[in-house]
Parts: sequence; structure tokens; C-alpha cells
Amino acid sequence: MRKNLLRKRFIVACLFIAILSGCAPAEPEPTEYIKPTITPLPFIEGTEFPTGIFEHVGGHWIGEFREDGTAFWYSTRVGGDASTRYGVNGNLWSEMQFSYPVGRELPATYFWHFDGNLLTFQVWGVDYRAERWGYLHGGTYKYIGEAEARSIDNELNFPTGRYKNETKQWVFDFKDDGTWHFYEDNLENPVRSGKYVTNGKYYTEMTHDDPDLLKAPATYIWTLNDQKLSFELWEEEVNELRKSIYDQHTYIRIDE
Repeated sequence: MRKNLLRKRFIVACLFIAILSGCAPAEPEPTEYIKPTITPLPFIEGTEFPTGIFEHVGGHWIGEFREDGTAFWYSTRVGGDASTRYGVNGNLWSEMQFSYPVGRELPATYFWHFDGNLLTFQVWGVDYRAERWGYLHGGTYKYIGEAEARSIDNELNFPTGRYKNETKQWVFDFKDDGTWHFYEDNLENPVRSGKYVTNGKYYTEMTHDDPDLLKAPATYIWTLNDQKLSFELWEEEVNELRKSIYDQHTYIRIDE
């Protein structure tokens, strides 16, 4: 008798659980996270980047941009500061070289826009320094005053023109307007091209049009010796192909 009662209670309990399971909302199917796409802005030539001191609207960053191509960042919340070199080509702005105490040693390129009061930034491609991306991409900065007048040794003039690799069939063509073209064998059709900027001994490939390469800039230290142009990587590089073309290579000037 007792066994029958226990059996009945067990059956009732199972039915009750089954009913609750049927009534409970189903678990949502996991969906793949899709990284939002960033619509690139058009390149605008002849745009003059504003110098001065700018305060992050709604944030705690102050940026001081000087006419000599140096900048100074500091945080009003956590303290700390960093000095950087930057370059401008039209409405493209690159942080070329810097002295941040932590994080990846990689430059970055941003589109910028200034309406006379507010300065905004949008990343070109990828910024691998999460800290910098956090306060620059989509950030709005309000002009609050003139920058302190300072000067660094950036009087070197980058030698534009056409240069051939001393051992390979590679040719670089650096234009005065800040565009570069790279050729392999065929000097009529470049295999890739983009924008560049220089500041003193630093050269930054700001952009490129190769769909197979990561959209991130790189900075190299350039030297010129008897019409021979050489490059040496500054800190990090994410594109190994680009590194194999620039780093530790010498290009000899050739006739146009």
C-alpha cells in the first residue's frame, strides 16, 4: 500500500515538473557578436589642424596641440601625462611617436574635424592602444586656450621623390602632397598606395589601400645618406609584410 502511494506521488511530481518545464520561457539562442562597422570619412586636402588646448567634453582628458607638431596629454582624474609627436595630412591626424608609460607602442591615425570651437576624432582603421581609442574615437574636445610655445628638433625635411631598393625590384614614390606609391617590377601600376606624414626623423605610413593588410599605421625612423634613404622601425609593427619592405632596407634615389 505504501509503495503504491509513493509511486503515485513520484508520478505526480514528474508531471508537475514537466508542466513547469513546458510553460517556462525557452532560453534564447546565443547570437554571434558583430563588431559595429565604422564608415570611413572622405579625405579632405588642405585642411589646417587647430593648435591650442582642448578639454574633453564629458571626460577628464586635456590635450595640448602645439604648432611644432608636438602634443601633451594629461588626465584631470587619474593624473599622469604623456608627450607625443603628431602629423597632419589634410583631415588625417596621426599620433606618430609618444612616451606613454604603459600600453602598446603603436601609432594611430584618425580623421579630425574642427568647427571653430569643437574638435572631434574618428579612427581610421584600427587603434591597437585601447587607452587612446577610449578618449579619442568619437571624442569631442572644446577649445579652452592657446598652447604653450615650445620647440623640438623637427627641422629635417623628408626627401620626396622616387627610390629603388638597393637589392630588390621595389620602388617607392613619395609625393610632395603626402601620398606614397609602392611598385613591384612594374613601374606603371603601383601594388599599393596611401598617405604619409613626417615629423623630424619620424615617418609614419598613415594609411594604405591594401585590402589584405591590417588597417593600422606604422612609424619608422628615416635617414638619408648620399641619396640613399633608409628606414628603421620605431617600436612595434602589426603588418609583417610592411615591415619586410621598410625595416632595415635602403632605397636609392632614381630619376623621375
